Amino acid sequence: MKLLVCFMLLSISIPAFSKSKTYTIPKGKHYSKGLHFGYFHNEIMSIKAKFNSSAIYSTVASGNQADINKLYGFSDCWSAHHKNSARFGWRYLDNKLELMAYVYSGKQRSYLKLGDLEMDKWQEMNIKVDSGKYIFKFNGKSFEMPRGCKTKKANGYKLFPYFGGDETAPHEIKIEIE
Repeated sequence: MKLLVCFMLLSISIPAFSKSKTYTIPKGKHYSKGLHFGYFHNEIMSIKAKFNSSAIYSTVASGNQADINKLYGFSDCWSAHHKNSARFGWRYLDNKLELMAYVYSGKQRSYLKLGDLEMDKWQEMNIKVDSGKYIFKFNGKSFEMPRGCKTKKANGYKLFPYFGGDETAPHEIKIEIE
């Protein structure tokens, strides 16, 4: 019983009084501040995200500029996220903030550009689970990506903002997610 209560307390990552949460990735770090954990068992994950000018950055090694930072998503198939997962990623490349689909299916990583993000504007996106595939939706367009299992719902844990690739955040980055 104590373990269940503890798990239930940890799974609350967004305060009840607010629909959105600001995730802060400190300079020199990969992970956003705070304790973030949540179980995910659903057929769709819908979020709204808002980026500000803190999302503009340059990497130390120019080859890392195309690396994909992670926004939000979930592990799947009752496995670790480097085996099976789906999430939105983002990067600042060629003077644009890009939204990416970022997937692991049976340990095989794949990614796809979904479109460009606008600064200081709430933007809606979702990931739908289907048999053997994920369907990412952004700006009225749908994109299919491979999935490592065929259940009707995803089964795993939530994945929260992370900077990198190889490098850590070059300065403090703030992202709002609802």
